[in-house]
Amino acid sequence: SFREATGQYFARITKAMAHGDFATVASTAHTFKSSARAVGALALGDLCSEVEGAAKRLDVQALERHVAVFAAELAKVQKEDFASWAKPVEVTGFKLD
Repeated sequence: SFREATGQYFARITKAMAHGDFATVASTAHTFKSSARAVGALALGDLCSEVEGAAKRLDVQALERHVAVFAAELAKVQKEDFASWAKPVEVTGFKLD
């Protein structure tokens, strides 16, 4: 689930930061950004974009700031009920030719 994946992405990002592996930080943040936006966690997606950009610029100070905010945003995301967002919607009166 997305909720479980958030912890995995965050762990991968922080581990890569600890090892100075900015390429992994950037690629993980990029992948996470797409996943977050796909489920409607737009603030988290935007933050992933910031992390990705800071990693590509090798801006350690910005990364440290963003990761601190990232942790707080993850706590919010963990409380969201993303499953309810994915329920199918019945559409009537629509015909494909």
